Order: sequence, then C-alpha cells, then structure tokens
Amino acid sequence: MPLETLPVLRIAREAAAQLPPKTCAAINAAGLLTTAATGGADFAGAIIENDGATTPPHFALLQTAGIAVLLSDGTATITPGNLLTVGTGGRIRPVTPASGTTLRGIIGRALTAAAATADLEVQVLLQPHIYIGA
Repeated sequence: MPLETLPVLRIAREAAAQLPPKTCAAINAAGLLTTAATGGADFAGAIIENDGATTPPHFALLQTAGIAVLLSDGTATITPGNLLTVGTGGRIRPVTPASGTTLRGIIGRALTAAAATADLEVQVLLQPHIYIGA
C-alpha cells in the first residue's frame, strides 16, 4: 500500500481562495485557510485537495498529521531524512536549523528524495514544530 493512502487526520475547512493541492497552508486572521508563508512559522497543515470551486466559498481538505505528499519549490535537492520548511508558494524546501533570533517552522521530515526542480512530489512525515534560528 502506498504511504499516502494510510489513514490520517484530515479536516475540511473554508479557504480564502482556491488553494493548490500538495502545498502548505496557514490559517489567516479571518479563520480561513491560506497559503503558508515562507519559513513555515504559520504552518497549519498540508492541502490534500480542494473543492474545485471557481467562486467563493472555497473549501480545502487539510491534513495535520501522518504522511502527506507535498510539492518541492525547486530551490535545493531534498534527500530522505531532511528537515523541511515552507518555501515559495507554499511548496517545501529543506532547512538546516542554525543559531539566530528568527522564528522558523519545521513541517516535518522527507521520506523520499527530489532533485532541485520545482513541483516534484515528496512524501513527508508531518511533525510540525517551531524553532528560533537563522
């Protein structure tokens, strides 16, 4: 059985706009899903699918735990075991925690590899947490 078919916690929520599947989401001040910011400090979960609506209201299925398939942002090679954060457009990129004073988010660990090419699928074990660093 493929990893992404294992049972996980998924929540349907209203979204501020049509959000692309396999990207990272945050919750805005109005309580709606939106694309997570680069750095991942606002990460709320992974968008698994959307309702396909072309006009509001928009809804998306958010995964908050387990193994998710997310898209790479193409800025660096991802190898299994890499810690991941949110890159451009809600896509993922590897990160190495370092000392500093900036609030950063780790969304989880890569289970599969991806070249430094945008929009490649990566299986991710979601383990969101925050650290303060560079």
